[in-house]
Amino acid sequence: MANINVLRSIRNISGILCLIISPIFLSTTAAADGLQVSSTVNGLHIIATDKLPSAPPELTTEEQALNCDRDPPQTGEGKSVSTQGWKVIDEVSSGNTTIVGFFSKGEEGTSGSCFVKNGNVAIFNKGILQALIYGDEITDDSYSILGAVSKTNLVNTFRLREFFPGMTAVADLIYDGKVARVKPVAPLEPYCEGTAPVPNIFGKDIKSARKALINYGWIPEKVEADRGDTRARQLNDEGVTEVNSCSGTGFGFCNFDYKREGGASLNVMTVGDDFTVSDYGADCPKQ
Repeated sequence: MANINVLRSIRNISGILCLIISPIFLSTTAAADGLQVSSTVNGLHIIATDKLPSAPPELTTEEQALNCDRDPPQTGEGKSVSTQGWKVIDEVSSGNTTIVGFFSKGEEGTSGSCFVKNGNVAIFNKGILQALIYGDEITDDSYSILGAVSKTNLVNTFRLREFFPGMTAVADLIYDGKVARVKPVAPLEPYCEGTAPVPNIFGKDIKSARKALINYGWIPEKVEADRGDTRARQLNDEGVTEVNSCSGTGFGFCNFDYKREGGASLNVMTVGDDFTVSDYGADCPKQ
């Protein structure tokens, strides 16, 4: 099922119905201007629309969740989302395109975290809403897997992420003004003009991720962990020499450093006791 609060609002405003359920979810519709939308990621749906529904009313007397406070939106698109009662997570612009991640309600978690409900992503072109992306219906005691978004080094491609500590990637959005496709995370992301490719390591444990990285030319750095950093020292003892540091509390974030011939460097972040990769970032050598 789709996010009922949001989907009902969309139907009431635009009269659009485009929900199809199958063993492997695939829905496709065409907007009035010809935009083709589709999703091949189970649990994520996309609808072409030029009208944003208002945020569902929050029937709660709970205190404000300070951990969920966000900076005021900076783009016109983000501000238009905010005026409908939504809380904007982030705004990513590229050319005429602006992608806005937003949610209706946040609840405080440990270590300064925020858990969101009714997380969605809006696609704008030249300031006009084109489509909305949303996840399966959430229950009163669960949270959205969607809401955050970031850029990638792939052409016309944005990364859809959880707004959960670590902001793990859940899918890619490919949008070029004519089509908007929600697809699994790309198997490879090029950095440094294609000379430093990074394979899809999201969700892998660090030992599996390092094998994949080594296969693509990334060399684990040799970092001697601080003796007081027990988790990092344990990894050192198991042959994972590239661990830079680990947090001893909260969500247990760890950082790992890699390099490659030519001077590119890569930092990988994991979360939890099983060292699951949640993010990475590469730096290219200065020309």
